[in-house]
Formats: sequence, structure tokens, C-alpha cells
Amino acid sequence: MPIENKSPISVEVKQQAWTEVMGLHRSKDNEDKPQSSVSATQTNRYLISLSLVVGAMLLLGVGYGVAAFSTSVSKENVAQSNPIAQSQFRHVAQFFSEQFNRSSWRYVSSEVNDNRVSVYIQIPRHLDLEKEYQQNYIVQSVCPRQENAIWQNIEPTQVTIHLFVQWKSKSVSSNCA
Repeated sequence: MPIENKSPISVEVKQQAWTEVMGLHRSKDNEDKPQSSVSATQTNRYLISLSLVVGAMLLLGVGYGVAAFSTSVSKENVAQSNPIAQSQFRHVAQFFSEQFNRSSWRYVSSEVNDNRVSVYIQIPRHLDLEKEYQQNYIVQSVCPRQENAIWQNIEPTQVTIHLFVQWKSKSVSSNCA
């Protein structure tokens, strides 16, 4: 048989009274416990020094992040501020087709993507180097030297060389900058 609530006191008042009773019990429990050996001043000093250390770490992290972001943004700005003209694209494509038309490395195509020229060169077999060394190899051996006339028409950050064996989608690539 269910118990009916015939009390004129509302549920909210009962909950408030219960909370007050529980609060009194908690305060009595806390009075029985011995006081901590660490004073409030020591705790405050500890928290302040901890927050200073964490703040300094955050500022250093933000500083490094801003520096890295500004470097990447400046490279992006070069590519975005200098859109690729059709004549620049043809000049780059012609340069690489002449460089790689008589060897086992074969110029396949060039494309413009996001204000960058992507040059695709098919090679007979994979290079026996780790990916990062392959990327360095592309910059040092495949990209034209800085004094080359091609760089009068286009920025090195706007040219990306892709080396692949069978499929373009599985290429290793690097910017010429």
C-alpha cells in the first residue's frame, strides 16, 4: 500500500531542511577532525606559485605556437599573394619536361592547385631512402638551383615536385623552398 504525502509542507521545504540538517552533521564531523599542519597562508602561497609556473608554461607554449603559425602563414601568404599566371605555369612545365624527357625519370604532367604548381615525375623504382630523406633529395637534386632563371618568374614556395613509381596518389613530394 503506497504511502500518501498528506503533509502540508512542500517538497522544496523538506529538501531545504534536510540539507541544513546534513550541513550541521558535516560541520560537527569536521570539528572532531584535527586541524591540518599546513596553514591557509602556506596553501595560498603554494597555489600562487603553482599558477605562476603553469602560466609561464602556457605563455611559452603560446609563443612557440605563434612563431610556428606566423612562419607557416608567411609561406602561405607568398603563395596566395602571387597567383600563378598561365605563362608562369607553361614556363615551369616546359622547364621540367625538358629536364626529364631523355632519362629513365619521366616528366608526366603539371597542375595548378591552391596557387602552387605541382610537377609530377615518374621514376622507374622507389628510392631506397626514408620519406624525409626523399623529400630532402627532391629539394637538393630535383628542384632547380636558386640562381636558375626559372625563379625569376615564380617563387620556390609555389613549386611542389612529386616523385612516383606507378600512381600519382602515392607520390613523395616536397616544395622547392
